[in-house]
Amino acid sequence: MVIGKLDKAKENLELIPLRHDKSSLAIRGLATIALETKNYLEAVFWLNKGREDYAESFLDSWTDYGLVKSYAALDKEAELRECYAQAQKKFPPS
Repeated sequence: MVIGKLDKAKENLELIPLRHDKSSLAIRGLATIALETKNYLEAVFWLNKGREDYAESFLDSWTDYGLVKSYAALDKEAELRECYAQAQKKFPPS
């Protein structure tokens, strides 16, 4: 990912089993790649998957940012408003 080979990085991250020690990092990497490539449906999938399976690793504002950005790009207003409202409750304004 660091050197910009996102397709290869995605292939490698998808090979990591879901119950591996590094699974949460792989899911975050897949979500990052999806956001960078503007594949917002995939970003929503990976961010929600991370929250469901590895909640402790996806408690940060970056996850909410990614979801809000994705929902906005997908014109999913209800999901956008809900996610934004939840983020405002959890994090200080910044």
